[in-house]
Amino acid sequence: MRYFVMVTRMASEAVTSPQALEDLEKQAMAKVREQCPDVEWVQSFAVLGPYDYVDVFRAPDIETAQKVSV
Repeated sequence: MRYFVMVTRMASEAVTSPQALEDLEKQAMAKVREQCPDVEWVQSFAVLGPYDYVDVFRAPDIETAQKVSV
């Protein structure tokens, strides 16, 4: 499997509290597991700058990796 890196921005309205951020993350991971069972999540990093997160994951091919970003 190949490694892929995805950068993510969070809408400020989506994250109103630490609990809201945790809930959003759980929902996103459940969706990825459901729609892309072959994907292996490696790590997520909170970063400063134009993006909020850098996510690293493994997928068997680029088509599967693209599904993660939707």
